[in-house]
Amino acid sequence: MFLSRVPPLIEVMKSNNPAPQTGPKKHTPIPEFTLPDLKHYLMVIRERFFLAAFGAIVVVGLVGYYFLSDPPVYRTASVLQIEMGQPRVVDMEGVVEPDGMDRRDGGAQLIATHMQQLRSRAFINRVVESFDEEERADMVAAYIDNSNPDEPVVPSLGGVIRSNFSAMRREGTMFLELTVRHRDPDAAARIANRIAEEYIEYLVEYSDAGNVSAIRFLQEQAASLRQEVETGERELQQYRTEHDLVSLEENQNIVVARLQQLNDSLTGARVERIDLDSRLEQVERYKEEGRDLLEIEAIAGYGSLPRLKERLEDLESERDVMSERYLERHPAMLENERSMAVVARQIESNIEQALSELRARQSNAHEREARLRSELAQAERESLELDLLRVDYRVKERELATVRDTYSRILRRLDEATVTSQLENRNIRVFETASRPGSPSEPNVPRVAMILIFLGGMVFVGLPVGLDALNSRVRSWADVENYLGRRVLGEIPRVKRIKRAFRARIVDRELNDPVVIESFRSLYNQIGFASHHEGAKVMLVSGTAQREGKTFVTCNLAATFAAHGKKTLVIDGDLRGPSIHVEFGLDNKAGLMKFLQGGESCEGEPLKKTDLGITAISGNLYILPSGGHSRKPTEIFEDVSARAFFKWIRGYFDVILIDSPPLAVFPDALNLVHFSDEVVYVCRFNGVNREEVKSYVDGFDETDAEILGLVMNEMPTGRAASQYYSGRGYYSHKAYSKYYANKA
Repeated sequence: MFLSRVPPLIEVMKSNNPAPQTGPKKHTPIPEFTLPDLKHYLMVIRERFFLAAFGAIVVVGLVGYYFLSDPPVYRTASVLQIEMGQPRVVDMEGVVEPDGMDRRDGGAQLIATHMQQLRSRAFINRVVESFDEEERADMVAAYIDNSNPDEPVVPSLGGVIRSNFSAMRREGTMFLELTVRHRDPDAAARIANRIAEEYIEYLVEYSDAGNVSAIRFLQEQAASLRQEVETGERELQQYRTEHDLVSLEENQNIVVARLQQLNDSLTGARVERIDLDSRLEQVERYKEEGRDLLEIEAIAGYGSLPRLKERLEDLESERDVMSERYLERHPAMLENERSMAVVARQIESNIEQALSELRARQSNAHEREARLRSELAQAERESLELDLLRVDYRVKERELATVRDTYSRILRRLDEATVTSQLENRNIRVFETASRPGSPSEPNVPRVAMILIFLGGMVFVGLPVGLDALNSRVRSWADVENYLGRRVLGEIPRVKRIKRAFRARIVDRELNDPVVIESFRSLYNQIGFASHHEGAKVMLVSGTAQREGKTFVTCNLAATFAAHGKKTLVIDGDLRGPSIHVEFGLDNKAGLMKFLQGGESCEGEPLKKTDLGITAISGNLYILPSGGHSRKPTEIFEDVSARAFFKWIRGYFDVILIDSPPLAVFPDALNLVHFSDEVVYVCRFNGVNREEVKSYVDGFDETDAEILGLVMNEMPTGRAASQYYSGRGYYSHKAYSKYYANKA
C-alpha cells in the first residue's frame, strides 16, 4: 500500500494540515466484479490478430516440418492363428513339451509367451539369417545415413527389424498380428511374411527335436531298468533262503516290546532326575542370592515346615501388637523373642532335613537312570543283531519295488511318445499373409493436419489471451472498477490529428478533434454526478508516472468547466518541472512559488496582484503558473502561507484545478491534497501497473479529499478498441460524423 511507503510524510501532513471532518466520505458505487465474457476474449484476439496469426503460422510450420520431413514409412502385417488344443501326451510331463499354459485365462498366457519369443533377439537373428546377402542389402538401403558421403552409416538389418516390428494380440481372439514398418513397401511385406514363416518352422523344429530325444532316452532307460529288475529278483530270493526270515520275525517282536518298555522306564527316570536337579539348582541359586528357601515349593511343603512357618508368623504378629504397649526388655517381649528363636531353629532343622532328602533322591535317580540306560543299550544291541538281516532284506525289497515301478512308467511313456511322434505337432498356422501397402502410414497426413489445425488454433487463441492475462497494466474500465474498485470518470481517446504543442488547448480553442472534445464533456458530466461537494471547490489532478497526460487532462478539463460557465483557475502545482506556462505560451516569472515565498498578503482581488501572475486565457479560464522551479516544494506547501493562500484563492473561483507531479516520482501531491476537496486520478492506457496504481489511489483514502475516480487517457481508437471502453461517452470519428451528417 502507498501509506506503507511514506508513513512519516503522511503523519507530518496530518499534524501540519488539520482539516475538519465534514462527515463520512461518500464513494461512488462500483459495479460488482464480473468475469470477462467471450466478447472480451474475441476483442483481445482481434487486437493481437497479426501477432497471433504469425505465432500460429510459425508453430504450425515448425511442427509440420518436424512431422512431414521424415521419409515415408509403410506398414503391413501378417496374422497367425493359435489353436487352443489339449496337450499332446496325456499324463506325461516333460516327455513331449506341451504348451504348459493355463487355458482358463483365455489363452492370454500362451499368447504372451509367443509374443516374447517373437521379440527375442535369438529369433530376430534367425529371421535375418534367412535372407541372403542381396536381400539384406536391399532391405537396409532405405535406412543408410548419407549425411557424410565419404563414410555412409549402414545400419544392421537386425536393428531395423527390432525397431520396426511389433506383435500384438487382436482383442478377444486367438489371432496374433505381426506388424512391420519399413520405408520400402516391398521390404515391409517380405519381412512380415518371413517372420510368420520362420516362427512356424521354429516351433516345428523345437517340437520334433523334443519328441526324438524323448523316445531315444526312454528306450535306453527301459532296457537298463529291465536288467535291474531281473537281477534284483534273483538276489532277493537267494537272501530269503539263506536267512530263515520267518523265525527272525517272532524274535524281533519280543525284542521290540522289551525295547519299548525299557525306553519308557528310562524316560520316566530321566524326567525324575531332571526335576530333582532343577530343584537343587534352585536351592543353590537361592542360597547365593540370599533369598528365603521357604519360597521354594519343594522345601516349603516338607514335614512340619508349613505349621512352623505359620507359628513364626503368629509370633511376629504378637510381637508387633506388644511393641505398641511394652518396651523391648519387658518380660512378655523377651518371652516372645525366645519363642521365635526356638521356632526359627526348628525351621532351619527341617530345611536341612528337606535338603538331605532331595540330595538322596537325586543320587537314587542318577543310579536308576544309569542302570536303565545300560539295559536299554544291551537290548538295542540284541535288536540290531536281529534287525540287520531284516533291514537288509527290506531295503532290497524296496529297491526292487522302486525299480519295477519305474520300469512300468517308462514303458507306458515310451508307448505314448511313439504314438505322439507320429501325429502332426502343430497348433499355429498363418491365417493371413502380409500384402504390399499402397500408401505410407507415416507421416499420417490427415492426422498431422488435425494436429496442426488444433495446435494452430490453440496458439492463435492462447497467445493473445495469455499475453492479456500476463499484462497487469491498467488497460480498460474493467481493470479500474473490478480491480482498483474505483469509478471511471472518463475515457479520453488517443489524439492523432493535432500536434502535441496544441493538445492542451483542444477544448479551449475548439480544435478539429470533436471526439476528444466530446470525451471531456462526458468527463465533466461524470464529475458532476460523482461530486458531493457544494459550492467552490479545489480539485487535485494526480497520476502515477510521467507522460500519463495529467497536464493535458487538467488544461482541457479546466477549459470544459469554463465553457460551462464556471470561473476556473488552473494552478501549476508541479514546482519541480512546471509545464502549464509552456502549454499556454506564458512566461514563468510570476506565479505560485514566487507569491508564497515573497510573503505577499492574501487580501484583495487575486487578479490584480502582479506578483501572483494569474493570466486570463479565454472567458472564464485562468492560469496560475508555478512562478519558477524548486527542489523543495514540500517545505513551500507545508508553510502557513500556503494554507492561507488556498483558503483565500478559493473565494474568487468556482473551480480550481491543481496540476501535480507524478506520485511514483515525488510525494508533492500528498501535500497538495490537503488543500483540495476532490481528487481526479489520471491513468494512461497500458501505461502503469495495476498494483502500483491501487497502492497510490488507496493512499488518498487517508486524507480528507474525496477521490472521484480515474480518467483513462490515450485510449485506443478503432473497431478493436471498443472492448476497453465502458460505453459512457465514447464516440468514434465515424459515428460522430455520421450523426451530424444525418441531422444535416
